[in-house]
Order: sequence, then C-alpha cells, then structure tokens
Amino acid sequence: MSVAVQSGGETVIFDTGQSSALAATARVLGIDVARTKAVVISHNHYDHAGGLDAVYSLCLPPLYVAKGIEGGFFEGFPPEAVNVIDGPTEVIPGVIASGPIPRKTIFESPRADVPEDQALIVKAERASALLVGCAHAGAINTLEFAAKLTGSRSFDIVLGGFHLWMSGAELIGKTAGALDSFDIRTLALGHCTGGEALKRFDRELTAEVIGCPAGTTFEL
Repeated sequence: MSVAVQSGGETVIFDTGQSSALAATARVLGIDVARTKAVVISHNHYDHAGGLDAVYSLCLPPLYVAKGIEGGFFEGFPPEAVNVIDGPTEVIPGVIASGPIPRKTIFESPRADVPEDQALIVKAERASALLVGCAHAGAINTLEFAAKLTGSRSFDIVLGGFHLWMSGAELIGKTAGALDSFDIRTLALGHCTGGEALKRFDRELTAEVIGCPAGTTFEL
C-alpha cells in the first residue's frame, strides 16, 4: 500500500508499498517522486515499507516513523533523515503523522508486535482525511485518536486498510457499530480490510463505502 498526498504544492508519501511499483504508478498519475517533501511509514511491514529504496534512490526527504519501531527497511539510511516520533507531528502544513496510537477500545485486539502503528491526518480548509495502513492499533482506536487531534468526529474520507480480512462476524459487527458514531462521508477501504467487512459496512453505514485499487485519486 502507498498513498501520495499533495497539499499546497508539496507531496508526502504515506507508506511505500513493497517494491519499486510505487515509482511507476506515480509516473502514470503525474506525480514526481523526486520532489517528495516527506515520507511517513505506518508500520514496519514489507508491504508498507518495502518500497523505501525506490523513493530514496530519487531523493532524500525526511522519514517519519513512530516510536516502538525496530530495525527494518530504513536501516542504513542517513541518521539525519530518520525521525522517530513519539506524538503527533506536522510533516508539512496541514499534514500530520499521528505517532503511536493509544489503544483503548475493549473489543479490538491491537497487535502487540506492531507498537509503532501510526496514521496520517490531512486537514484542508473545510475538510479532513484520515489515512491508515493496516490499523494494527485498531481501526476505532485510530479514528478516536484522529478525532481527538482534529477536534472533530467528521471525516470527508477514511482511506486504507482495517485488517479485518481474517476477523469473524462479531468483531466486524462491533466495528461497524462504532464507525456509526463518526460522521464519515467516504470509506475507501482495501488492502487487508476483507470482503466481508466491506459488504457489511456497505449495508449498515450511511457512509459511501468503496474499494481503493491502485491509481485511485480523491480531492478534498
């Protein structure tokens, strides 16, 4: 998974996928990876950080990872390029890396082996977006933290993966119920979300629920 966020003429890359495919897809979309201002990695798994070399072969923007990350794909990078953050950090104006996400919900089971899981918040003048990698900290935990940071439970778009592809009906149902407490215009989910979760969200939520294949674009 990889998302390019363009704001104020600047580009932030959130996750890099697992290979050099990021650069090829960016070219098709007219995005110049060499002009990237910052890279934010949600967590240290190959399908989110494996394409880092593809970015850093073209430019050397600051890299933001959350506290708790151990080793991995950024080892060997210049130390001055790597920022290990312990809280919300604005990487360019209006684009915020969340840092580690508090894990408070009773029904979610966050992965203890991914303490570094973080999200990206994009704030426009009258809109906001939340980008998640796999939501290993819990999808609802992530949304609650983003709502706290923005001061609003409204999101124009929530995009990424919710890691429910192996989850049973009970957890998917509780997640759907908790999602209903937010005002979300569009849920653009894919990657590890799972077909059953997508179908249930589509049935039960007022939000528009859509898939998010490679090359999808949105405007706030």
